[in-house]
Amino acid sequence: MRNFKENIVMKYLSLFFILITLASCNKSEKSNDLLKKATEVYFISNLPEKIKIDSSLILTKKAIEVDNENVNALQHLSILLFKNKDIDGLLEVNDRLINLRPERATFLLQKGIYLEIKGNSSESKKYFKKAISKYEEHLNKDSLNFDLNIEYIDALNINNDTILANKKLNNLKKMKLEEYQ
Repeated sequence: MRNFKENIVMKYLSLFFILITLASCNKSEKSNDLLKKATEVYFISNLPEKIKIDSSLILTKKAIEVDNENVNALQHLSILLFKNKDIDGLLEVNDRLINLRPERATFLLQKGIYLEIKGNSSESKKYFKKAISKYEEHLNKDSLNFDLNIEYIDALNINNDTILANKKLNNLKKMKLEEYQ
């Protein structure tokens, strides 16, 4: 009985949010409005976890349908797919993110992680190396970027290059990063 009620609530909430959002102006705004509703349902609502995920998933997919280049919506979709343990879905969304933002090393690293989880170690290593190379490329242009340095060190650790990761971390400690913001 409870599942039936939860499903009805989820369907009505989703329909309500979709109808409200469709009254918006352009596709980017509509997509972002849907994404906002999706994140509100997921992060703020007091609904049961499964209903939050399913409702947010419906709204997020609709946001992507309205604007298939909405990177924020694709990233939120990744969160939901991870919660649903949908590795194939994560790989598909991740490919879209890589195509939309090829300069983002994070997406390459994520793909490597998803491939590793799926059991494809040889392919995951290729993506770890691509990500590390991309981080190095970015750091050559912006060596004081603290967040980028931390992501790079994480990528090195994920790739089991702990010696270089520790060396980079020690170098980071020596920098006067409090002057950089």
